[in-house]
Amino acid sequence: MTTRGFTLVELLVALSVMALLALLSWQGVDSMTRTQSQITQRQEAHGVLRSSLAQWKTDLDASVSKAPNLPSQAGPMDWNGLVFRLVRHAPPGAAPGWRVVAWARMEVGGVAHWARWQSAPLIDQASLQQAWQQAERWAQNPGNDPQALPLLPAEQMQLFYARDGAWVNPLSSGNTNAPSTSNTSNPVSPASTAPEGVRLILNLPSDVQGGGRIISDWAQPTLTGGKS
Repeated sequence: MTTRGFTLVELLVALSVMALLALLSWQGVDSMTRTQSQITQRQEAHGVLRSSLAQWKTDLDASVSKAPNLPSQAGPMDWNGLVFRLVRHAPPGAAPGWRVVAWARMEVGGVAHWARWQSAPLIDQASLQQAWQQAERWAQNPGNDPQALPLLPAEQMQLFYARDGAWVNPLSSGNTNAPSTSNTSNPVSPASTAPEGVRLILNLPSDVQGGGRIISDWAQPTLTGGKS
């Protein structure tokens, strides 16, 4: 009985088929890996967006209701078109004192990011006013301030205040009432009372998960039964 072996052509065909199957298998694994990586990146980006908005609302919930003698016409919340500043109470379990918190856009590696700045604990008026002004300087020239934390890319940031049941532009001269002269011993600026609510509008790049226009509305806890 004669045993017939494979010819050279048959071996070459078999090797070619095996190589093709290996290539297809590798492409399938690579595709699954890239898909999993993209899903992970989307989940991480969505988590950053969710936690950033949660921090934004936490700061607003903890904000003081009236300005503790801040400089100029600023109230406990101030938006000048570049930076949003507020004075908030200390978080539970933290060192006592006020905190000045600022939200603005800052450049990180040539990309504009929505960022948060927070002062150290403040226990007197002088340090409070100094931190208030420092927050504005940070927004004008972010640099590498260790008190700032870039959160996510943002192409634009806009704010509106709720006053008398309507959303108004805080930069408009018509959104505040006339100054009160009934208390001359402790004068209060026209904007010294916090608004009824704040609307945040962020324009995120299209390549960011949840990209596009993000709108987040917040209302005073006293107006919503403790919920924003």
